[in-house]
Order: sequence, then C-alpha cells, then structure tokens
Amino acid sequence: YLRQVSEKMRAPFCDSLDSMFTGPFYYEFTASGSNKGTALKAVMEACGVSSSQTAVFGDAENDLPMFAHAAITVAMGNATEPVRNQARYITASNDEDGIVRAVESWEKIREQQPASDSGKR
Repeated sequence: YLRQVSEKMRAPFCDSLDSMFTGPFYYEFTASGSNKGTALKAVMEACGVSSSQTAVFGDAENDLPMFAHAAITVAMGNATEPVRNQARYITASNDEDGIVRAVESWEKIREQQPASDSGKR
C-alpha cells in the first residue's frame, strides 16, 4: 500500500523534505539534503579519506546516497532491488554476517597478492 501512495505522501513536502523507503513498510522523511551520503562525505572530508579508500554497505534506499561517495559499494543479501542494482558487489544478508564475510574475503584476496602489488590494494 505504501508504494501505491508514496508519491501522494511526498508531493506536499517535495521542496523541503526528502523521502525514501527504508524497508517494506517504512517510508521515511528527512530534511532535504540531509542523508547518509552527505554525512559520509562530511566524515570523509574531516578525516582526509578519499572515495577510493571508502567502502559502504547498504540494504535499503536510504543507503543509496552513500554509494555516490565510495569506490566499493556492497548490497547486503537482504537488500532491496534498487540497492542491489546500484551496488558493485552483493554479500550475504545481515542475519548471515554479510559485512564480516565481505571483509574476510577481501583480506583473503589481499593475502594472495604478490608483495610487488602492495601499492595497488
């Protein structure tokens, strides 16, 4: 039902609020321009971290703004279709320790690289 009426709910607030689905039955509103992407960008700038040094994980549409600021974008196994479509990688679900599995697999890949490739990680 929310998908059917979400546009009508959003319309009166489109100039001042952003809205998105964060679950099958969660439709959230936030202040315009205030989202996980702007927060991530601010933290990256404060810490001097580039997008090539950043990985993000997401499972709902409110995670998509982060994807614009990271070289590595990962959808959880339980992610919505829009998140899966935007992600570079897909890992196991939240309940299956998807983040841990992804990080462990990256560590295994790094361990197998020759020492001469150390600057290319």
